[in-house]
Amino acid sequence: MVLETTAPPTPPGIPLYGQIIATGVSFDDFMNGYAQQRVEWVEGSVIEMPGISLQHANLSKFLLFFLQAYLEANNGGQVFQDPMLMVLPGGATRAPDLQVILPVHAHRIGQKFILGPADLVVEIVSEGSQNIDRVNKLTEYAKGGVPEYWIIDPIFNEALFYVLTDQREYQRVAPVDGVYTSRALPKLKLPVALLWQEPLPTLAQTVALVAEMLKP
Repeated sequence: MVLETTAPPTPPGIPLYGQIIATGVSFDDFMNGYAQQRVEWVEGSVIEMPGISLQHANLSKFLLFFLQAYLEANNGGQVFQDPMLMVLPGGATRAPDLQVILPVHAHRIGQKFILGPADLVVEIVSEGSQNIDRVNKLTEYAKGGVPEYWIIDPIFNEALFYVLTDQREYQRVAPVDGVYTSRALPKLKLPVALLWQEPLPTLAQTVALVAEMLKP
């Protein structure tokens, strides 16, 4: 299947946060000249994303292991990391820290970007990305149809979980007894306290955690 490489403009009205390094850039020019950098594209603006800390990198690695182990044990799917882009209806092109694509949506996967919403998106907050993750992306991902959005904030040890309503608005879902149960990924349960554990679980420990979670 051939993926289209054009994207419609994002509806105006949402202020952009982050270092804007170019404006008036077409989607094709962005993909050809910027897409492999740590940047995103909104309304023709190329936005440089903040750098990440060691804690951010470790959280991303743990969640990658956690999600991939779940998918491999539960009907498949893929997890992609930044700089893999996600092109949303409405024109915002973001590079989530993690995005999950289930087998039913495998046709959306291209060489450089996902054309359409991922089934689950995770953003890990960095210094300088509070407004981007909590305001801009919250609005864009809801309008773009991302069914589930996690905001993991190691600065404040806060994890926020949102699911999409029929009105294309996010509803926040609280963990129960410290455990968040995913809506997009049935049977996936995340003990939130694990996110702030030092050190984080190893790959072997994470695989064992998922195996225990999926026991009948």
